[in-house]
Amino acid sequence: MNDLPAAAARVSNRRADGQQDHRNVLQPHSRSPDATAARSHWQFHIVALCDELMKAAFARGASNATAIGLLARAPETDAL
Repeated sequence: MNDLPAAAARVSNRRADGQQDHRNVLQPHSRSPDATAARSHWQFHIVALCDELMKAAFARGASNATAIGLLARAPETDAL
């Protein structure tokens, strides 16, 4: 697992003609070790981002419910 960037790079998202194929990138049905490592890598970053958003909300005095509500709306608002 120390080689996550290389594992992510090995996950193929290229068609035979060399163009990117966005349909099959890291689909849940993909069980290859490289795809699993790449998914885990991005899930880690998403969880870390959510953690930082929650910390920012709490630092501004938000209650637990308010912080979760802000996190749920984060993509559509500049609430934090």
